[in-house]
Amino acid sequence: MALLELTIRRIALIDELTIEWGSGLSAITGETGAGKSIVIGAVAFLLGERADREMLQTGASRGGVTALFDISALPAVQETLRARELDAEDGQLILSRELFSNGRTVCRVAGETLPLSAFRNITAQLVELHGQHANQALLDSKTHLAFLDAFGDAAHIERLSELRSAWRAWRKDVRALDELLSDAQERARRLDMLRYQLAELKEARLVEDEEIRLESESRRARHAEKIDQALRKASALVSGTERTSGALNELRQAAALLGGIAGFDESFASLSARLATAGYELEDVASELSRAEDEAQIDPRDIDRVESRLALLQRLGRKYGASTREMLAFQSRVEKELEETLGSEEHAEQLRASCARREETYRKAAQAVSETRRELAEKFASRLRGQLQDLSMERARFEVAFADAEDAREDGVDHVMFVLSANPGEPLRPLSDVASGGELSRVMLALKTIEADRSGVPVMIFDEIDTGISGRAAQAVAEKMAWLARSAQVICVTHLPQIAAMADIAYLVSKQTDGERTRTMLERLDEEARADELARMLGGASTDEVESTAGNARAYAKALLLSSAARKRALIRDNVFDT
Repeated sequence: MALLELTIRRIALIDELTIEWGSGLSAITGETGAGKSIVIGAVAFLLGERADREMLQTGASRGGVTALFDISALPAVQETLRARELDAEDGQLILSRELFSNGRTVCRVAGETLPLSAFRNITAQLVELHGQHANQALLDSKTHLAFLDAFGDAAHIERLSELRSAWRAWRKDVRALDELLSDAQERARRLDMLRYQLAELKEARLVEDEEIRLESESRRARHAEKIDQALRKASALVSGTERTSGALNELRQAAALLGGIAGFDESFASLSARLATAGYELEDVASELSRAEDEAQIDPRDIDRVESRLALLQRLGRKYGASTREMLAFQSRVEKELEETLGSEEHAEQLRASCARREETYRKAAQAVSETRRELAEKFASRLRGQLQDLSMERARFEVAFADAEDAREDGVDHVMFVLSANPGEPLRPLSDVASGGELSRVMLALKTIEADRSGVPVMIFDEIDTGISGRAAQAVAEKMAWLARSAQVICVTHLPQIAAMADIAYLVSKQTDGERTRTMLERLDEEARADELARMLGGASTDEVESTAGNARAYAKALLLSSAARKRALIRDNVFDT
């Protein structure tokens, strides 16, 4: 037993309801409209199905569902929890999901909040919920391939994994190639632009920080006359002219005069030496002034060259950067992009070759999977036919039909369809064409029976999967569910007395009104209450099995409970459904 307890709070007509579950087969019954769908809806919400705030009880700001599971015998679930650093105390795990009036939900596992995707990953390992929507899904042939693949062994699962990996690798290259080729026109335009930019920049022969030197030359050229006058006058003042001696000559004379009296006082010698030193420095300045005066003579052609060069740099700067440093960095980026863009054609050829190789790998993997699927289909169909015989469809024929898919897909190139002939003389046809509601329910139950040993999911909930079934077929379904409950905890919402009688535990859903408000309740039935509920379900109608043993519905019900218990013991004892 995995599901120990389920608590529903403020969902629809339920104030607060706690259900303690037992092992084996549990049946939930109740009159139409009593609220069985509310209980199943709450379970679906817990398992992670889409939340609708309309689920909340009128006026409630929040509500939710909490479940207690025993996972002590579920190592896979324990490993999933350890991977998320979650702990289940004493092998028991609490899961909860809360719904708020604004539509927001919060999922918790062992008290820790988890994203919905991670929460679903855990609930999927604990509970499978099957209802009328699952039967309808069976009518869609697109789902049949998944049913068939789920029947495969470890080798088949490994081949599927290799196939999907090959598909993803192939499609990745195909998308990359498509993207590369889809913008070929834009790439051509970009190439033209890059070539033009690179040619313009290279033609300029840029030099780093060149504009600093040119701007200095330009300033000197603009003030050439003023500079020339200043230099000439400064040179005359230092070196002298034909009419003036100049500061340098006068300084030398002063040094000589002081040198002549140096013997009379040491301070005169010191002053003379200092003047001599200053004279050397002033002589060097005079030399620099003379050179500067010569260099200050600017050729008008040089002025044109500087101004023209600066104009070019300014024009390029408006497009490629404010300085030669930025323009050179831009040029480097253009060269790199141009190289990469020119290399795209080579890359395209590489991608084409890679696509071809990866497609070949995919096709081989798909062929290998197709071969194992056809082998698998024979075993699967045989196993399902045996299950259908157990479910009073002894002469039904079931096959798996194959066709080539229109397009390659992640799961291969096979289109699979389940075909059925429910009665002798009828041709095999798709399930959607031939299956009645009762037949479809039995096909689904047969599938789930086959899956039970493989899925490892410990709790299976069936929501009125018995729709459209009655009489002998109903008894067969009841016996199959009882057999299924040997290896899983099975909970069935049912309207069939045969299933209710075969159950190990019975629950009744009912409505109660206190004059102002209606509430949905659920209670576990004792033997007397079970007989009363079965009598209601039987409605006084007899069946072939109990007709001769009682004269009223309650007597029928008690007889049905006794015969069901005896039949269940016989099923187990004789291994009736072992295949």
